[in-house]
Amino acid sequence: EPPHNRGNNSNNQSGTMSQESSKQMQQTASAAEESAREAAAEAHRQEMEMIWRPLSFAEKNILKARKKLREVEKIEEAMQSGEKKIEQTQLEKVKKKSQLLAELQTLEERSSSQGGRTLEQLELAEYLRKQHEEKTQAAIHIQRVVRGHLVRIQLEHQYEEDDAAAAAAAGSSNVNEREEETISSKAKESSSNSKA
Repeated sequence: EPPHNRGNNSNNQSGTMSQESSKQMQQTASAAEESAREAAAEAHRQEMEMIWRPLSFAEKNILKARKKLREVEKIEEAMQSGEKKIEQTQLEKVKKKSQLLAELQTLEERSSSQGGRTLEQLELAEYLRKQHEEKTQAAIHIQRVVRGHLVRIQLEHQYEEDDAAAAAAAGSSNVNEREEETISSKAKESSSNSKA
């Protein structure tokens, strides 16, 4: 073999090897992308399940305890600001704050052991559910606006077509009237010419 051909063979072999390694890298990248998509889809599915799953009995009790704690916190804020008079029943609620905190902790542990959600997860689920509802309402509003706009455009085109048809009809009736006048005037001329 001539020496210049030997070099071409080695170049072809290295070119083929780099193409193969390039294909392998692309396949690896594709597999990684697919794996990432699957992980994202699974995370989204779990998030949707967390949002839309009905509340268990333990989860309802967690939310009730949290509501009581929020009431106590509001009373404490009012006491610190001195804005309003605090009633005896409200003071009793404030005294029970530590019991409410312990109850909330117990309920969260029980819910978690039963496969339920914690207070943090419930609050996140409620937040995400509200966001989803807002987005849905916004999408519905946008659809209504777009639909109304499209209907207005169709009506405008229809009005334009109706006006053009009316103008054409009026124009053709004017032409017909002029033709009739021309014919009648020619008939009069020919009758007057025949008399003369």
